[in-house]
Amino acid sequence: MSEEKPKPKRSRKTRNKREREYHLVMVRSLHIRGKNQSAIAVKLGISQQQVSYDIKKINAIWRQTEVNYAFAKAREEAHIFEIENSYWEAWERSLEDDRWLKGVERCVELRMRLLGIESPIKISSTDPTGQKTQPLLSFEQRLRLLSGYVTDIAAKAREHEVVAIDSRIVDQGG
Repeated sequence: MSEEKPKPKRSRKTRNKREREYHLVMVRSLHIRGKNQSAIAVKLGISQQQVSYDIKKINAIWRQTEVNYAFAKAREEAHIFEIENSYWEAWERSLEDDRWLKGVERCVELRMRLLGIESPIKISSTDPTGQKTQPLLSFEQRLRLLSGYVTDIAAKAREHEVVAIDSRIVDQGG
């Protein structure tokens, strides 16, 4: 008679829905941070094979998201195209009234933005009137400026003996 060895206890194979969702979030987070599958498995107390399966599932979700995004982008591009055609037809019917060309121009702008090919927008620091450009300040210059504002506010508070009474501020200096 051969003696049978006791089988090792198997860990529970199935995870409940809450555990699966938690593990997917954690696997995604750790995977994005560059952790390898073995390290993720140890951290979450699951097998490396389960981590591999979860990563495949996450990748499938991402691919589907990309497909949905591409579909939505193509659908919106088709809408813009149809609207642009309507503007062109209206322009031709109106005996070339230039107002319809504004709609065409807007469609072109929307398409360029949708496709990510619009020209960069220049942003510059201006004075409060929006007229004169001001040079950008270094971190140290901004820190000194902020420090000056705080000092001014503290001085004004001392000067007017600002007192908080019943959650209201009362200026006793004048």
